Amino acid sequence: MLDGQKTVLDNDTSKNTRKSMGMGDGQAWYVRNIKAAFSALIWPGTPLYALKGAKMAVFHVKKNTDYTIMANHHLRDKSLSLKAKGLLSQMLSLPEEWDYTLQGLAYINREQIDAIRQAVHELERAGYIVRVRERDSRGRLRGAEYTIYEQPQSVSALPALD
Repeated sequence: MLDGQKTVLDNDTSKNTRKSMGMGDGQAWYVRNIKAAFSALIWPGTPLYALKGAKMAVFHVKKNTDYTIMANHHLRDKSLSLKAKGLLSQMLSLPEEWDYTLQGLAYINREQIDAIRQAVHELERAGYIVRVRERDSRGRLRGAEYTIYEQPQSVSALPALD
């Protein structure tokens, strides 16, 4: 595909990209920059108009030894607020024996208990947190058990919120 001077990238351009560049459906996109062609091969989702002679910013990630591996699902869920995404990410990064009460979560965050409660309820409605109420022998509420998931559980199968 790389022939030295010119590179033809005809299948990588979508109709919308061609249309926005004023090109017809039958026209091919010629890239004179080999680096841009290589970038288009590595990152197929990158629009070609962004590659033509443009310098792209470079970000370097310096990783530490203390990091968390988690699913990206909740981070890409557009229905969640940024606050809920952040809280869920933090909860997934904490050890299982952590104090997951509202007070325990508020202790390690700048937000107050009400903001933490609001984010927990949002995660509960979305299915990322499942709450089971515990009752004593007389039927009185005595606590709750929360289960935190990386991916949402079926909301229809979850118990109703109190």
